Amino acid sequence: MSLDGYIAGPGAPFTFVTEGVEAAVARARELAGERWVAVNGGSIARQCLAAGLLDEIRVDPTVVEGDRVTHLYYRVRRR
Repeated sequence: MSLDGYIAGPGAPFTFVTEGVEAAVARARELAGERWVAVNGGSIARQCLAAGLLDEIRVDPTVVEGDRVTHLYYRVRRR
């Protein structure tokens, strides 16, 4: 199914957006309402950071495998 550049996965809780990272984040925010929108690391996170779309970066390194985790939060400073 396609709707204005969005392709919904059949029976899946995700939507493919083919118009770029800005459109993808806008669509995610629309779908999320008042909830948080998160992106995975790697290329997408770098694109979002470069486009000024991130408010915060979180890093969750494992400290003791299976027992504990350290949550690091970094505020994104806008120019």
